[in-house]
Amino acid sequence: MTANMDFTNFDQRQYPTVTPKVGYAEWANTYEASVPGLLDIGILERIHSIRWPETRQCLDLACGTGRTGSWLAAKGVSQIDGVDFTPEMLTQAGMRKVYRRLQEASVENTGLPGAAYDLLIMSLANEHLARLEPTYLEASRLSSDNAKFVVVGMHPFMF
Repeated sequence: MTANMDFTNFDQRQYPTVTPKVGYAEWANTYEASVPGLLDIGILERIHSIRWPETRQCLDLACGTGRTGSWLAAKGVSQIDGVDFTPEMLTQAGMRKVYRRLQEASVENTGLPGAAYDLLIMSLANEHLARLEPTYLEASRLSSDNAKFVVVGMHPFMF
């Protein structure tokens, strides 16, 4: 994820900020206790157009602590890979034992083979991207024919 986002339009109080990588590294151990499930899992629960158990290969982009991966596994998705750029978050995700593979990488350039996934999912990450296009191009590259890309989040540029 890009670390050079200008926050001036969002925070007129001029609070000190850190890059997402630094912030999520510090937040990894307490993330689950402080982020309500209604922000991501509650939204995923309302999606009925995807037959989750029919997924052959799933990629959880910006997998964080693995909360989405655990939800996917509970819905019958068995082959889940995860990508995150924060080692501390990947450590948390690995403890869940739902991922086939976890990789430290940016959602903008995962280094994974193309056309490999029929489901890509990214929750609560758009908010930290200075530009959406690189991530969406990467998701397109990673997608097999007829793949689904589920994005849960609200990017400030969408307003």
